[in-house]
Amino acid sequence: MAIKRILTFPGQGHSLSQEYLRSLQSSYDLTIFKEILSNRISTSFTNRLLQERENYNPSNFLGKTSNSQPAIVGLSSLITSKLKEHDIDIKPDYLIGHSLGELSTFLYNDIIDIDLGLYLARKRGKYMEQCIKKGGERKKTRKKFGLFAVLIPRATPNGPEIVQEGIDEHFKDLIYISNINSERQIVISGDIESLKIFGQILKKTHGLKLIKLTADVPFHSPYLREAEEKFTDLIAKVGLLKEKSLLKYPIISNIDGKVISEATEALLGFTRCFTKPVQFAKSIQQLNEGDDKYRFINLGPNGNVIQGLVKSNLRDDKIIENEVLQTPEEIASFKLR
Repeated sequence: MAIKRILTFPGQGHSLSQEYLRSLQSSYDLTIFKEILSNRISTSFTNRLLQERENYNPSNFLGKTSNSQPAIVGLSSLITSKLKEHDIDIKPDYLIGHSLGELSTFLYNDIIDIDLGLYLARKRGKYMEQCIKKGGERKKTRKKFGLFAVLIPRATPNGPEIVQEGIDEHFKDLIYISNINSERQIVISGDIESLKIFGQILKKTHGLKLIKLTADVPFHSPYLREAEEKFTDLIAKVGLLKEKSLLKYPIISNIDGKVISEATEALLGFTRCFTKPVQFAKSIQQLNEGDDKYRFINLGPNGNVIQGLVKSNLRDDKIIENEVLQTPEEIASFKLR
């Protein structure tokens, strides 16, 4: 038996709170961080993300995918840098990023630097937004999209299969499974009116509970085919696909849960997830096999969300630790074991 360390990074997930952003500003000198954001994106972006007005609500600004994605990647990188200031250098056996979080695994592997990481995150969000603006020149005529989390009771076996069967029967090519986070939680996306009707069907026939999420982009679905093509062209253009190289830290991929040790393969898997569901449950559940046990360090904003998903998918006897590194207090008290 071996004890393996796994470092995780969050996706877009829940919106960042004003309280959380303020805690970072009150605890750290963010001068360099602000300069990086301003130089790569814009001063306006930086000011709106780190706005200190009492009546300011960052959720309005971060409701846009093209704002939220570079913010999450940037803040994950900030936390990594603060750990290094405390002389903490986490050397994981594996990295896992949830959706967008895979971009942070590339930063941690030194495939890309923070400047390029922010650029790619911003472009990724913009390409996705451009996809949903199609369907009409006037805003009123555009197709409206949404996402719903589907919560599956323990008494209901084969929840993801039930949802997929319902989609195939009633809403083929309108609704897609975007994330399989666990056997008890999946995310579906697509045409918003179809989602509302499907939600009523699932509740009536199987007792499933649906929660509407704030995002209006149908993540990880064929609706984003054009965004996938543009992003693949972009990473080729910036030279990331020129030659194969081994990763410093292997990545457990979202696309199929397999361990990837080569950079180009990991990058292409990340782009494929534009139109394919995130198989986060598979990524974690495979660790139930064998004799190894695991120390999880869930780094970044929304790290507590990943912590919960780890607990949902991995047997208790396989988990030595399942920590969150999100707040200044957690960073200051963290001890590497």
